[in-house]
Amino acid sequence: MEQHMNIDLRWTVNHSEYQKTAEYIANLKYEKALDHLQTLVIKRLFELHKLNLFQTGYQMPITHYNNLAVPLGKPTLDWTKVSHYAFLNDFYLL
Repeated sequence: MEQHMNIDLRWTVNHSEYQKTAEYIANLKYEKALDHLQTLVIKRLFELHKLNLFQTGYQMPITHYNNLAVPLGKPTLDWTKVSHYAFLNDFYLL
């Protein structure tokens, strides 16, 4: 297959294109986790306010987001702080 596609050189971990691609994939995963978390927050902010509930269904997405954010040097989230934001514009990651 490599000959058919005229691929002469395989990427290794030290290859610059490999590193760029790995960074790109890590950023995609981070952004996907951020989008998922953002969707949950927007959907639930008003419901949580009306029902006076907190931490409902957020621990797993926040943990997933934080696990992806740390290696990229992005800020992590703590639900106790996020749940106290009164307005969407207070949530600077959105």
